[in-house]
Formats: sequence, C-alpha cells, structure tokens
Amino acid sequence: LSDDDDQADDKLEGNEGPAAKWVEHTWSTFIARAEEEEVEAPQGKVLLSGFQKDKFVHFFYHVLDVNRDHVISQEDFDDLNDRVRHYMGWNANNPNYLTLNEIHSLFIQYFLTQAVKFAPKDDGFDFCDFKGPGEEEEEEKVEEKSSVSIEEWVEVWGETVGKARKMDDLPMWLQYYPKTLFDTINRSGSGIVSKKELKLFYTAFLDAGKMEEDALVLLTDKSYSAMT
Repeated sequence: LSDDDDQADDKLEGNEGPAAKWVEHTWSTFIARAEEEEVEAPQGKVLLSGFQKDKFVHFFYHVLDVNRDHVISQEDFDDLNDRVRHYMGWNANNPNYLTLNEIHSLFIQYFLTQAVKFAPKDDGFDFCDFKGPGEEEEEEKVEEKSSVSIEEWVEVWGETVGKARKMDDLPMWLQYYPKTLFDTINRSGSGIVSKKELKLFYTAFLDAGKMEEDALVLLTDKSYSAMT
C-alpha cells in the first residue's frame, strides 16, 4: 500500500492525525464558549417595580449625587460620610464613623464591579478568538470602572434586590445597611425614631430640607404615619 492509502485507512478507522486533532480542538472550544454564553443574562431594572425604580433614582440624585455630575463615585460617598459625621457629632476616629466608611466602601465597590455586566458588548464573531495548538488562553481583562451612571445604578439594584427571596440572598453590606440608616435617623440613640428626628433627617439629607416649613411638616406627618 502507498502512504496515501495508509492515511486513508487511518481516517476510515477513526485514527486522528494532526489535522483532525486541530478540528476537534477548534470545535470543542467553540462549543465550550457557546455553553458559557448560555449563562443567564442579567435582567436588571426589569425586575424592579415602578415604585422601586422611583425610590432608587431619588436616592441617586437627592442623597448621593450632590455635585450633580450625574454619576456616583467614591467621592460622593466620602461627602455623605462627612455629612453624617457632622450631623451625628462624631470625630474622625469614632467607631460608628469608621463602620460607616467601611460599609459605604463596600457599597460603591459592589456597584462598580456589578455595573460592568451592563456595559455594551461586542457580539461580533472573531476567528482570532480561537487558539491554535500549544497556545494558551489569555486571561480575560476585567474592565475597571470609577463611577456608576444612573442607568447602571438602576440595573444593578434590579439585579441585586429583584432576585432576592430572603435577607441572606443580599450582599452582607446591604443586609447591614438598614440598621446604619436607622441609627442615623435615630440620632438620640433611644432605639425608637421620633417624628422630630425624622424631620431633622429630612432637613439634613434630603432636598425636602429646602421646603417651606409647612410643607416639610406635612411631609414628615405623612411619612411618619406610613412608617408607624
């Protein structure tokens, strides 16, 4: 038999040469990547009710984005930390203040990391994505963000709270955050938020503080009644 005949017999018998192995490698890589793409895509804001969206947007613009640059960054949380510290009368070494800094640091880092999921992606097919024999896969570069837009803010909140069915499904910093907020409103430390404390909180941290006195009193009365 000639060499050509030997090669033909090898193919018929299922023996794989270099070319066959290359084809197998290419298609196995293609299939593996296709399976990776089948991972459930983030749903984001579609998981939120209209009421939830309104509240998160209000939090973005009226509590955090005081410099009105339409993004949230570490700078905004630093400013909020300082406002809380002065409001509570804490010094820079107060344990409560240090805890607040830590929680807000985890808060913004979580959003910066999660927001990458909602960045526009290039869905184009590129044969250069495939590696030849002996070539190693390069580690995928992770985009680093320094700020979060209002669109990303709402998307990440939707993905975070929309899929949660119990408290343990939420990030640890978010599980602790309601207590931090309560302790800030309950300035006296009594364990019970009074109507006066709620009004002071609105005045210090929300745009409601710019209202006329009568309007602010009415808002406080309505809010306190709903809460209690």
